Amino acid sequence: MYTKKKQQQVEDVLLTQIVVTSEANNIFKYDGKIYSSQSYNSGLDPDMSDFAVTFYEIIYNKKIIRDGKIINTDFAGDTINTGIYKKGQRKKVKLKNRHCLANFWAIPYIHGRKREKPKRDYLDSYLTFVEEKILIQDDNFKEYHDFNEFKLAQFIPEGINSNTLVSQEISIKDRAQLLAKSEIGKTLWQYFNEHCLF
Repeated sequence: MYTKKKQQQVEDVLLTQIVVTSEANNIFKYDGKIYSSQSYNSGLDPDMSDFAVTFYEIIYNKKIIRDGKIINTDFAGDTINTGIYKKGQRKKVKLKNRHCLANFWAIPYIHGRKREKPKRDYLDSYLTFVEEKILIQDDNFKEYHDFNEFKLAQFIPEGINSNTLVSQEISIKDRAQLLAKSEIGKTLWQYFNEHCLF
């Protein structure tokens, strides 16, 4: 039975910082962080760690990686909220808790892994961009019939605002709760339990 306690455990894991390491071939929790290997043939990156890739495969119900390579370039892991650009500054103020599953999703390779997302990584701006692309039936979003289907597939909570670090943190927590309460929450619990993350 998927109880309230298990749901809370799923939320907690979804919000836990992920560290990628080349020094281990497994996934484990240590000192309040989750450590993961990475089979994806690229520089070490939490949002394409083995832990994250299996998370994508659970929520999207499709394979993401085969033989260390991305199978479908419409689905590559990326970080949603990364921080903000403060007025008058060129360097982004990074969001401290950005490397957690609740802040990872799979979007077209060219929007995430190849370069920073259009609209300078702001989630609400990117969602507006996606909505426009889906309306004109852009090939990068051919999987989705409409924008609402995209938001449901990505577990995007209502009322997204990414203009401040606090609002980004809130959206990450809201997405963790949405994922934990969804039909795949039980599957996520089983996955996390297999790696003794509770």
